[in-house]
Amino acid sequence: MARILCIDTEANTAEALMAAGHEVFAGTLGYTDGHPRLAMPPHEADMLVCDLRTPGCFDSNWWGPGRNDNYHCQVVPDPPVQWKQIDRGGVVARFQIIQAGQMNAAPPGSFGSEDIHRAISKAGVPLFLMLNPEWLNHMGYHSPDFAGVRWRFKLTRAERVEINEPLASTFPEVERQHRFVRPLQFEIVEAGNTIGAEMRVSQVVTNAVGQQFGQMIQIGKGAIWALPKLEDNVGFLTLAASRVDAPRPAAAEARPPMAGNDERDVFISHASEDKDAVARPLAEALIGGGASVWFDEYELRLGDRLRAKIEDGLRRSRFGAVILSHSFFAKRWPQLELDGLFALEAD
Repeated sequence: MARILCIDTEANTAEALMAAGHEVFAGTLGYTDGHPRLAMPPHEADMLVCDLRTPGCFDSNWWGPGRNDNYHCQVVPDPPVQWKQIDRGGVVARFQIIQAGQMNAAPPGSFGSEDIHRAISKAGVPLFLMLNPEWLNHMGYHSPDFAGVRWRFKLTRAERVEINEPLASTFPEVERQHRFVRPLQFEIVEAGNTIGAEMRVSQVVTNAVGQQFGQMIQIGKGAIWALPKLEDNVGFLTLAASRVDAPRPAAAEARPPMAGNDERDVFISHASEDKDAVARPLAEALIGGGASVWFDEYELRLGDRLRAKIEDGLRRSRFGAVILSHSFFAKRWPQLELDGLFALEAD
């Protein structure tokens, strides 16, 4: 069972996570109604979720003295999707998501985006931020500050996308059991850190011309997974929660290390498409025979620095087992692992 903090998240998402057996806490930074209230300490959660689909919005056309301004606004219920031209070129939403300065003061003891950022960077708590068009259609010049990061988006249209690492290996179910809603309507133009800590951005959902639609942003020990809307957000988030909560397989815990530095006998290199049919049965068979195995399911956790963990696994393994297939040669990461094995052999 995982402890999950749902932030500005639809009730049905929280209810589904609870029904799956997780301990769920709900709160808002104020982007639903202008009243921030987040009582659960983000660093005490195992996973953070933001599945915003009913944003609180104000009418940017009704601006000025006695109307909406930078310090207060009247929230418009169920605002329509309307766009307007701006002086600098391009368009912005007429009904825009409420700004932090327009909200009521948070109650004493409440937590905010800086606390969420700290939970991610210091405690390693992953945040899953769903880039739903329901709130992206009400963007102003940049996104809300959910965790010390703001994005800029641009309207576009995409039917064909590519799933890249580390999303492909962490969640091989994406675009199989869990498909993105087509067309993808918003391209990520820029991600900026409002707090100043170092960010490492992986473009996990892209298309053939280099547009990006999803990112995994590593901040300190943790990561933000900013992903486009799926046909079943709830199903995917339930899957993610099970991965956060899942202990390592008993066989992995029982494998004997070769030496005090926790070396492995065999490093298994494979494409995610070959995991169920070949890689996992091979790992289990080797462990059953007494060998120690470096296998991504046993070693990697959400928020890990993927490349560093793989390079460390290669260095600590005596032999490499490479599962060659069409999927293997179609992907970059498995071939980098193979290159790494050859480099170590040459040394």
